Amino acid sequence: MLLLNGKLVYQGPVKEIPTYARYLKVEMPLLQNPSDLMLRLMQAPEGAGLSKQDLVEQWRGYEQANLKSRIDHSGAWAGLQKFSEIGMSRQVGVASQFGNLFLRNWRHLAQSPDTIIAPVAKSLFVGGMCVVVFWHVGEVDEAKMEQLLLNQQLEALAVYIQQLAQNWAGLALFLCTVLFIEGAMSVVMQMPLQLPVFKRELMNKTYAPTTYFFSRYLSNLPFLIPNPIIVVLLVVYGVSIDTHYLNVLTMIAGCLLMSLIGLTFGFLLGILCENDS
Repeated sequence: MLLLNGKLVYQGPVKEIPTYARYLKVEMPLLQNPSDLMLRLMQAPEGAGLSKQDLVEQWRGYEQANLKSRIDHSGAWAGLQKFSEIGMSRQVGVASQFGNLFLRNWRHLAQSPDTIIAPVAKSLFVGGMCVVVFWHVGEVDEAKMEQLLLNQQLEALAVYIQQLAQNWAGLALFLCTVLFIEGAMSVVMQMPLQLPVFKRELMNKTYAPTTYFFSRYLSNLPFLIPNPIIVVLLVVYGVSIDTHYLNVLTMIAGCLLMSLIGLTFGFLLGILCENDS
């Protein structure tokens, strides 16, 4: 993608530059790097009998004439085509913006196996570590509590109940903290890396900021939801917590909520950073 004074003058594979050069009636020297030709053309279009405004208008005409004919079987170039259409019309509805943004981010995340493998591996590690640290803290010695109650040892009974409550509170704090951080770290680096593209597309009125973040948020959910489920299932059966289905569903809902809050915070933190360093 090449921009001249903030305006698009070429977007596409390097191998298609010679075709575009013929469209501009610009001679392509033998064995010359096509990218170098475009850069020199942008710096001094007068040498080819063009102006900078001509480059912008020529690309727009070329894009409109050839947009429908370019097809990429992987779907990636098809996504660029759609965004080129959106950028040209400036009248695309919110639903169309959301759908294309969602699919673009989904393809970006799904194309790498690490997007799925890494979170699952982290969830197994976190769940295993939680089981080791809080082994059997969910067990309640009812016989001991009954004996203390029969012997009127109410102070000892209160101490025992307080210990149980503190153990459960520690487990809840550990789970919430880890899942919050995991949710935030899954997206915190995405925004600094994509910020230049976001700013350019926003200035070109390709989409609204609300639509952008909403689609980005939802497209990350399928890769985030399995994580708290894995952690909770490991913890419930390893820490000896009541395995009634309502209890398990409540824990999953609470942990999922913390992951979603972490995801939101990750986007917020990422947008405040100008670069990935």
